[in-house]
Amino acid sequence: MNVFNLLLLIFTSFSIAFALKQLDGPWNIILKFRSILMRLPYAGPFFYKMLDCYYCVSWHLGWFLAWTVFHITNIFFLVMYAFTVSIASLLLNQVMIALSRDHHE
Repeated sequence: MNVFNLLLLIFTSFSIAFALKQLDGPWNIILKFRSILMRLPYAGPFFYKMLDCYYCVSWHLGWFLAWTVFHITNIFFLVMYAFTVSIASLLLNQVMIALSRDHHE
């Protein structure tokens, strides 16, 4: 995987994580999806906790996208990309918070 693909993975994961956590989507599609996930009998609490932080959502999106889009099957690299994406998403989230704080002051 080259640098462009890694950046693509980071920004895609952050965008999806942002949409899952913050947006309702057109016609409340994402809101309904979140609601369905939360109501699952045994997995509901897992999804509730996971969707509560960018790090968790991005970690799972990182390994999933690396596996499905870039066809990475080595467990070491899947975990490495998951951690890379999750920490980058945390940093991007902090940048967004700082920018929005500066904008509102």
